[in-house]
Amino acid sequence: MKEKEQETIIITVAAAIIAITLLYGIYIGTRPIPLPSTFYLAANLFPMESYDSYINGTPAAAIFYGTPQPNGTECISSVEVYLSNYTSQRISSKPLFIYNPKEVANVYYNSGIVDKVFIPNGYTLLCPNIVNVTKQRG
Repeated sequence: MKEKEQETIIITVAAAIIAITLLYGIYIGTRPIPLPSTFYLAANLFPMESYDSYINGTPAAAIFYGTPQPNGTECISSVEVYLSNYTSQRISSKPLFIYNPKEVANVYYNSGIVDKVFIPNGYTLLCPNIVNVTKQRG
């Protein structure tokens, strides 16, 4: 085989590999990201407390409340937040109750609760209605 033919074959193979890689990247990039499934916990584990949460960058304590299911389990449906005061180095005594699904998810994903409870990969403790409303979460 001549040197020119070898060069042509190498360039053709390289171009095919690049094309396949680009097409695969486009395919992966356009596939919808699967929503996590709800992982239900025993009702006696609720309410769940997290003292290392953040609300808009402000440290906070969060108490997550669940919605009881017929089988005795629960999933997170609301949260009670106590913001931290840098000046007094104390947590506020007046809670902020959050029921809005997107805000509940925001507190959940910015809390230490996800690090303290074993949650299988691809699962969340959030109730399905919250997961469905927050599917645009990036």
